[in-house]
Amino acid sequence: MTAPTRKLASPFDGVTLDHVRTLVAVANEGSFSAAARRLGRVQSAVSQAMAALESVVAFKVFDRSGRVVTFTERGRLLVAAGRRLLNEAERMRDLTETFRAGRDERLALAVDAIFPSRGLVSLALSLRSEFPSLALRIDTDTLASISMRIARRECDVGIAGPLGTSEGLERVAVGSVLLIPVAARNHPLAAVRRRIATETVAAETQIVLSEHGLGASPDQAVLSERTWRVADLSTKREFILGGLGWGNLPEPLVREDLERGDLVRLALAAWSDEEHRLPLALVFPPAIRKRPIIRWLVAKVPALCASLGVGLRRSPS
Repeated sequence: MTAPTRKLASPFDGVTLDHVRTLVAVANEGSFSAAARRLGRVQSAVSQAMAALESVVAFKVFDRSGRVVTFTERGRLLVAAGRRLLNEAERMRDLTETFRAGRDERLALAVDAIFPSRGLVSLALSLRSEFPSLALRIDTDTLASISMRIARRECDVGIAGPLGTSEGLERVAVGSVLLIPVAARNHPLAAVRRRIATETVAAETQIVLSEHGLGASPDQAVLSERTWRVADLSTKREFILGGLGWGNLPEPLVREDLERGDLVRLALAAWSDEEHRLPLALVFPPAIRKRPIIRWLVAKVPALCASLGVGLRRSPS
């Protein structure tokens, strides 16, 4: 009797999760050396892993013809598939650890600093009530950092502003926050009782929230010729309260300052009153949408935003 013919293995059988992890790290960080730092390896190990991957798949993943190594079109497609694969592997790991330890869900949540801080307390209370054994971590960040942290799998889900977008992440609108130009009551601009000309604003120092390093977002809504840059909204608010300059701040953050008269809202000729209303959205990998806690967030966070005065706004009819 003739033995059955053995089916040839696919080239993909030689691709390991480590290959995929390294590939995605190179894409996220922008270079072999940066990926090596992220992974805690030497650069030669990353280069060898990527050479091995190209050998296994039998096509060029990287274009090495220029001074800087870039992805080929096939390489970019492989990265996109790799991100989806890692999301599923991460979910499988989480489930395995949860089931083996007899624990309930865990959640790492990244929240844009424009989201009202008292909303985080309400959200945490509701999560504790709905998921009594939840292991929760909440990180606050700004600008494009939210989506970057989720893409790197440092967090599961984010409540992000308009820059919290990234290829491969799902986005669900939940509300909006208005940024308003303000200055301390003793600042020269606070004394102007009309629309303030742009040349007048440009002569005053503007306090700007600014990212730094690789992948930093471009400046947003800068009018002044002189800028002082800070890395968080709390410092920005304190600088403006101290009379060091003017700047845009989330309305919920300065609501009490305005009511007390410590800050004054500025009317600028350059912008309409609703110029900088920033959308808020839940962002997360599509692979985790079926998790009960993600479904709960999608259902509950819009109502929470509405209760905080930063809910979804109806389009004018």
